[in-house]
Amino acid sequence: MLVLSSNTVLLAADNGYVYKCEDVTAGVTTLAAGLASSADLLRIKGNWQHQVIAGGTATGVILRSVDRGKNWSALTTYPSVDVFGAVEVMQTETIWVGTTSGYLYVSYDAGESWTEIVFNANGANPITDIQAATDEVMYFIYNTNTKHLSLIHI
Repeated sequence: MLVLSSNTVLLAADNGYVYKCEDVTAGVTTLAAGLASSADLLRIKGNWQHQVIAGGTATGVILRSVDRGKNWSALTTYPSVDVFGAVEVMQTETIWVGTTSGYLYVSYDAGESWTEIVFNANGANPITDIQAATDEVMYFIYNTNTKHLSLIHI
């Protein structure tokens, strides 16, 4: 779930669905149906204008919107063949993703190219969440059993 305002949220859902809710008593509106071959969408993050959804099954998927969620498209370049279980959007061009296989990637050009960020847990445990404290400090959670919190200074 991504909160856009005091009464508007976007929801990433199974089977490639993206929903918008502006009134909890009225339910949701479908913004996208069956995107990216009906892959399950696991995480959504964004800023005022730009939103990114990550998830997938088998080969993963990363979706992007630049108009507050009205239109969505799948990125054509992926950092790896994996399921993306975590995402963070820093600025319009900067996207972070973590994989269920335990790898962390960043794109500084809105997903056109990716760089792997090497840390001591690479490939060992699923990355389940990424949070930015500042443009230079990122926290992420990995390992499904004991939950580790790591810090990266950019």
